[in-house]
Amino acid sequence: AGYTVLVASNGEEALALSRATPDPIDLVVTDVVMPRMNGSELAQRLAAERPGIRVLFVSGYANEVLDVRGGLEPGTEYLQKPFVPSVLLDRVRELLTPARARA
Repeated sequence: AGYTVLVASNGEEALALSRATPDPIDLVVTDVVMPRMNGSELAQRLAAERPGIRVLFVSGYANEVLDVRGGLEPGTEYLQKPFVPSVLLDRVRELLTPARARA
């Protein structure tokens, strides 16, 4: 779809990749539940280093499980798995479009 995508296999790798990337990172798509570092912790740490970074959380867990294992703040951008690629692409476009262009 024309986007440059950086891929990391876990939160620690994502942080290292972010630190090694001088270019802006417009959006992070991360799972909520991951080993070693959950998606919320990753998002907080990235936001400390890259203020204003946008995050889209994804998960296949039910909301009840998410509340226990890594609950999300109200208003958090979230996409429930499973989803088809076109749904993810639509959501990415939505999040990357400036607010005034969506109005």
